[in-house]
Amino acid sequence: MKVDFSNTEVAFRHKSNGELRFANYLFKFLEYKSAGNFFAKLSQVLLSIRFPFVKWIIKKTIFKQFVGGEIESEFIPVIEHLGKYNVHTILDYSVEGTESEESYQQVQDKVIELLELSKDNILIPVACIKISGLISNQLLEKINFGHTLSTSEQQALKNLHHRLTSIFETAQKLNKPVYVDAEESWIQGAIDQICEQYMLKYNSSKAIVFTTIQLYRKDRLDYLKALHEKFKKEHKVLGVKLVRGAYIEKEALYAQQNNTQHVLCDSKTHTDKQYNQAVEYCIKHLKDFEICLGTHNQKSIELAAKEMHLHKIEKSNTKIWFSQLYGMGDHLSFNLAKHQYNVSKYLPIGPVEQTIPYLKRRADENSAITGQMSQERTLIQKELNRRTRD
Repeated sequence: MKVDFSNTEVAFRHKSNGELRFANYLFKFLEYKSAGNFFAKLSQVLLSIRFPFVKWIIKKTIFKQFVGGEIESEFIPVIEHLGKYNVHTILDYSVEGTESEESYQQVQDKVIELLELSKDNILIPVACIKISGLISNQLLEKINFGHTLSTSEQQALKNLHHRLTSIFETAQKLNKPVYVDAEESWIQGAIDQICEQYMLKYNSSKAIVFTTIQLYRKDRLDYLKALHEKFKKEHKVLGVKLVRGAYIEKEALYAQQNNTQHVLCDSKTHTDKQYNQAVEYCIKHLKDFEICLGTHNQKSIELAAKEMHLHKIEKSNTKIWFSQLYGMGDHLSFNLAKHQYNVSKYLPIGPVEQTIPYLKRRADENSAITGQMSQERTLIQKELNRRTRD
């Protein structure tokens, strides 16, 4: 049976009328390109000077829409609520921009804590990390371009490997995979090297470590295919999360400022084509892969469902997961889940003050995608109208 993604009754049955109205107003605000960026910058300033009630305001608005909560007592009910509708959760300790050995250790400890929390919880099949949350961006950039490291930098790199080993050993022990997020192109080469090293170490009978491939980059489809050939020769399972990419404006600015060649595809059409080719490739060779399709693009999801049917792959096959961001794409997530596909929501958690960079990126990315906010609002309004008639 074909999935009807226009079914708003299924898409929003987990939301009250009040929650839908709030989301409608928020998405309307985010349609303005500068609005989200302004809100994020203002929030950072007001939080830094401890302006009265600002944290409360953030938690009740944009944080509430896109983040699961600060502490366990806040985000566990969110996970359980999603689980009632067969939607699972990817837990992400979304703390960014705090570069110190103390903060890196805190991130490691928190990720391990979340893995332990997920031990007996089938609603949390996986966790995720950003390598830049465990080591400085500056050092990753030096590694990326093959620069010589100082003694202190070499020690910092050793510290990173100690942290990753602790995380992945825990993940293997608990049989809970970890998705490693993709980041900016000027540090992604270093992240690729690190991911490959740990995937080769831990992905013997199943994928414990997943790399993320951004298909808005010109070179990534070729990289995916080369990686596949490498892992086949090593008789290892290749864990891959496929995304389009979340750093469009930063990549353009970096290329301009550094007078370097643009790494991104020339058009949205080119990006979509590459993404869909990657989906087809992974599903065709699924015996060698475990994949997560991180996308809000309905056509890509429909293509994946078609390819699964073509290759006689069951909807419930745990080698394929679909994933959308918490607070968005509910018409995709909940309708897929209703039809028994494996679905997860990417659920950031963490202190309000330290999740602002994530929220800013969400606002930037959403405003850069033509029609994204408008589509969300149209679906919400359709459901509100349906409820009024009923």
